[in-house]
Amino acid sequence: MERNEQKLIERASGGDPSAFNQLMAMHEKRMYAVALRMFANREDAQDCLQEAMLRIYRAIGGFKGQSSFSTWVYRITMNTCLDELRRKKNRPNTSLDNLLDQGWSPSDGDNVPERRAIQSETRKTLAGAIRERFGGRVTPLGYLPPMPDCTLESRHLGLVTAAEVEGLKEKLAALAAQAEKTVDLDGLLALAETAEAVCCDPVELPRYDTPVRIAVARDRAFCFYYEDSLQALRDMGAELVDFSPLNDRALPEKIHGLYLGGGYPELYARELSENTAMRSAIRAALERGLPCIAECGGFMYLTEGIGEWPMAGFLPGVCFDTGKLTRFGYVTLTAKEDNMLCKAGETIRGHEFHHWDVVPSGHSFAAAKANGKTWDCVTANGRLYAGYPHFHFYANPAFAKGFYETCLKEREARV
Repeated sequence: MERNEQKLIERASGGDPSAFNQLMAMHEKRMYAVALRMFANREDAQDCLQEAMLRIYRAIGGFKGQSSFSTWVYRITMNTCLDELRRKKNRPNTSLDNLLDQGWSPSDGDNVPERRAIQSETRKTLAGAIRERFGGRVTPLGYLPPMPDCTLESRHLGLVTAAEVEGLKEKLAALAAQAEKTVDLDGLLALAETAEAVCCDPVELPRYDTPVRIAVARDRAFCFYYEDSLQALRDMGAELVDFSPLNDRALPEKIHGLYLGGGYPELYARELSENTAMRSAIRAALERGLPCIAECGGFMYLTEGIGEWPMAGFLPGVCFDTGKLTRFGYVTLTAKEDNMLCKAGETIRGHEFHHWDVVPSGHSFAAAKANGKTWDCVTANGRLYAGYPHFHFYANPAFAKGFYETCLKEREARV
């Protein structure tokens, strides 16, 4: 405690109003912040602040210095707010809804003693408010405080991918350790046990006696895949062989199909472009008729260029940055013509999620959103699917069957 503050406390305890006013001037801002957080209403917060100051004035003679003066002041402020909330019986409507609407958090993560005391009280208050607000249907089971060292950064299309996060295991371990301290894990598990079982009809995938080798682009530029879709190909009999369009000079040997998934090729356009051997290898393979699925980023790689950087040049158009999400959202894709994945008129659910665009973006499928908006997309034929929409094979397993059987034809043609 600072010597000046101690002298003011002694004088205020002796009845000196000037000293008391100086003390309150030192703490008023943070007292008011506490009240405003509790009430989310300036008028009520000001009234509570005045009542708290009156209580402090009456009680200051009993301050024994067992805690810091700040902690003592804010405990009185918090209790005053709680008493007023109970009196008005408006905690569910004000202290929960309004506070959360304003982005309030019951814990700000600092280690100032008075803040810890306030955080403890506010967490109890918020837990009670949640129970009342939802009539007991929602049970608070704990919290995680702000943990800056565990931040997962984002970029223009979402989170930085797991492979790029430095110290990811350490961050997850720190989060787990904190959860053990502040989350009722037993209660969470008990709650999970009350959930109804998830029921679904199993999807039957064909199992082929003849295996095929499918090259899958996997590196920093191409990292978005539905793992279930890849596993579906394995379950059908495929051997998946990873390769890197960034680092490898040639495609894997003896392959019967190619899968170029989504990712961030625009962030690595220069490196992809400078790997001329791989660009040439992929273009030559597709010109020979190698079956290929190229989704979003993979589709961009097959065009003439991404911005100023030349790409494989198998498809026309140069990709450009629109500066915003383009044709974003879930879609139903309907084939306008027969292709390696399906017959004309067949459908599959998918989604588009990209900032970059290209003209033309294809005319082999029609995409339709639930709001009625439609557009043409995808270049597809008997050996190719290339377009911005991503899809999951389990949305229509016949598409996986079509790809596998086209790869089988490629294998047979090489015998």
